Amino acid sequence: IRIAAIHSVGMYEIGDFLSSFMQSFPRVHIHLQYRRADEIYRLLGKEVIDIGVVAYPEKRTNINVTSCGEDDLILITHPSHKLASRKSVLLKNIDNQAFIAFESGIPTREAIDSVLHKNNITVDTRMTNDNIFTLKKAVEAGIGISIVPSNSVNEEVQKGSLVRLPIRDIKITRPIALLQRKKHQPKKPLEIFIQRLLAFNQNR
Repeated sequence: IRIAAIHSVGMYEIGDFLSSFMQSFPRVHIHLQYRRADEIYRLLGKEVIDIGVVAYPEKRTNINVTSCGEDDLILITHPSHKLASRKSVLLKNIDNQAFIAFESGIPTREAIDSVLHKNNITVDTRMTNDNIFTLKKAVEAGIGISIVPSNSVNEEVQKGSLVRLPIRDIKITRPIALLQRKKHQPKKPLEIFIQRLLAFNQNR
């Protein structure tokens, strides 16, 4: 089963599922790669992969889109940041703050930019990256704050290297979706994989 997922979903959203699936079906070989969303659509169109997993799915004529639920986006800071002592923040608290952003062209970046623009919030973007791991490391280093999927920082919050803060005056969520080529009949292992993945996400 050939899968391509954006990094923040592949590593932090379906990692537990992959582990349990491979234990249940040890003879099924899983090939997972992390790619940007635009690359996932391209690989799927060229039949290099069987399924893709992205955020903010686009409608394409040759691709079926199946909802896999959604992520909450939250603010993260270094523990010594002046906002870190709060239980939650208002969106205006982010105004003019040093900020670590996803790279331009990434759908999550575009969605966050849209929310900030609609609410007249300006941030001082100090660094951009398409890899959420690198982005988190920049926040851990105290370079700036960021807005990321909540589940992506569970480990860092637990060990105390990052602080996770809900934005209480606005709820930012991002839809997650499974992509398949239209007119493609999946083989039995892939069909079971898709069914179980969708059920896993519904029961989270």
